[in-house]
Amino acid sequence: MGSLEARSVWARVGSFLLKGVDLRVRSGEVVAVVGVSGSGKSTLGRVLCGLLRPLEGEVLLDGRPLPEPRWGRVHPVQMIYQDPYSSLPPHREVLDLALEMFLSRGLDRGEALDRALALGREVGLELRALFGLKAPNLSGGQRQRLALLRALSLDPPFLVADEPLSMLDVGLRAGVLRALLRSCRSRGIGLLYITHDLGEARFADRIVAVWDGMVVEEGEAREVLSRPLHPYVRLLSRVFASPLDEEVKEGAILGIIKGGRGPSGCPFGLVEGCEACALGDPPPLREVYPGRFARCQFIRAPSY
Repeated sequence: MGSLEARSVWARVGSFLLKGVDLRVRSGEVVAVVGVSGSGKSTLGRVLCGLLRPLEGEVLLDGRPLPEPRWGRVHPVQMIYQDPYSSLPPHREVLDLALEMFLSRGLDRGEALDRALALGREVGLELRALFGLKAPNLSGGQRQRLALLRALSLDPPFLVADEPLSMLDVGLRAGVLRALLRSCRSRGIGLLYITHDLGEARFADRIVAVWDGMVVEEGEAREVLSRPLHPYVRLLSRVFASPLDEEVKEGAILGIIKGGRGPSGCPFGLVEGCEACALGDPPPLREVYPGRFARCQFIRAPSY
């Protein structure tokens, strides 16, 4: 079984810093990386796609260093971006965008068209109805389905989807998510799904929660959702279950954290009433019980 793995990765994009992150995605597995804006989850996605070189640590594909992206060479990790409005060239026709990756692999136009039409049906995009149209003529959902088609047409073993639903109308999100999951699972593609919403992570096999550039909790999705261990994940679960607007939810979370943060150490120390944690170094990520990891020294395995 193949794997995509980050080992002790440190990386920076502007003010966003990853701090010694370890993470693995296996072939056919869906791993959801959750966290508020600025937590480092998108930076992690860029590192795993090869778009950002780590300052320290390494990224491995099947145990070997991940190759750097090069013009004319298909990269084994493809990215689906958050913004479907700027990720597609506005001056090109939809059909050309759908055929491009097939043609780049040496298929003749007839075979490329057949493959594109079939893949379009799989992801819920009827290409025949879009002949002559350009990307700006499509809805956000159609654009994101087209982006998925283009990524899948390269037969990548791994995909990174960076908040692919966040800019779509609420009514379009479920359909796009189903198409993404169905395509990845049927092909055995490993998927790293980045989101700020724990609700979107319920479909994943595992959840990795990121805060301040560090993994603070990891485990099977159903375990994390039903029994979150770290105070950050408990906070995410509580706030995102409310009917508030998403920006209001994120603002509430950040306000709670900043209000309880000490000058150093764990940002949740004062929130949880532990002054020693707030003033000391952040605790290491540790295995609380088999398969469940958390960055908090006061968490104990639950008694059933």
